[in-house]
Amino acid sequence: MRPRLIAIVTALLAVGAGMLVTAAPASASAYAIDSPSLSPSTTTVTGLTGTALATVSVHVTSTPAVDICGGEANLIGSGHVNATLLRTSGGTADYVDVVLNLASGTSSDGMWSGTWRIGAGRGGTWQIARIWWCNGQDAMSGDDGHTVDPRLAPTSYTGTLTVTATAAPRVTVTRIPRIAAYGASQSVRLTYASSTGAPLAGHLVTLGDDTACGFYSTGSRLAKLDSHGSIGWRFGSLSPCIFLTQPVTATITSSTTIITQNYPGSRSYYRTVTGRAVSPTFTVGTDARVKTLVYPGTGVATLQVLTGRTWHSITSKTLSGSLLNLYVRAGVRASWVTGPHYYRVLAQLAKSQGDWLAPTTSSTFTMTGL
Repeated sequence: MRPRLIAIVTALLAVGAGMLVTAAPASASAYAIDSPSLSPSTTTVTGLTGTALATVSVHVTSTPAVDICGGEANLIGSGHVNATLLRTSGGTADYVDVVLNLASGTSSDGMWSGTWRIGAGRGGTWQIARIWWCNGQDAMSGDDGHTVDPRLAPTSYTGTLTVTATAAPRVTVTRIPRIAAYGASQSVRLTYASSTGAPLAGHLVTLGDDTACGFYSTGSRLAKLDSHGSIGWRFGSLSPCIFLTQPVTATITSSTTIITQNYPGSRSYYRTVTGRAVSPTFTVGTDARVKTLVYPGTGVATLQVLTGRTWHSITSKTLSGSLLNLYVRAGVRASWVTGPHYYRVLAQLAKSQGDWLAPTTSSTFTMTGL
């Protein structure tokens, strides 16, 4: 998506007001919606080539009138009212965008309607979560468009569409290797199969050009799945969205999207903990430095020394990054560090807030205190 339209859509989706709104007096802007509709309420779609149709309609009044988005006249959705549908149950969180065309009235007071072509990967219950449009004003003025959530008052629309999907194709994401050592390369492979597990060998997929994977991801090129129904790439080398559609076209709005697969944009690394003495010997009673690498770099790292059969903790440090120094400090008990000893770095890593991974240790290394 072009930067200007990204800003427009981001601003629209951030508003969420479901009522008549009057902007600053200088813009004399007002807008409202009524009579939203999503029909039918239930439908069924089957298999790779199956398509079901749903109609989204709404009455919009807008001052200024519905118009292009900040000069981007050729982009999908620009100059139209658009609807965003959310899957609220029956599958992973997902959304689709539907372009609505003026069915009657005018661009300032009219009924808008559009068709959603539903593929078998869209099973579940869906609601209209956003109605949004642009009004042709300068995007920099902050009054380039409007968005309304029809589920909120005063519209309070509760209509839903339940899609029963049978024999749906599926896609699996494989990282190669599954977990890579820190700093190592990693590739990703998407594998598409029918509901019976048969690979979609040689099937064409559409490569999008937008990180949001919306209808404005125009699908600038096509690619063919290999004999295993797969397509793969190294990180950063391919477009961020892949669309399995029927029929296969470079413009996804003219076909039925069965599966949208977002680009898995992060590598999966080993939990890595290393420790290395800067010098193999040190003078007892002075500081001795140990260089460490801990990944991920969130948690606590502890330098330990082995005396007899017991590992003693010498010093700990909260991780503020992956690389840090730990020290055998001058005040450490001399009997623990005099002579040759094994050392290690133990890391208690924070996976997320309030959640910790199992403690991970480095290989042992030796230092001799003199």
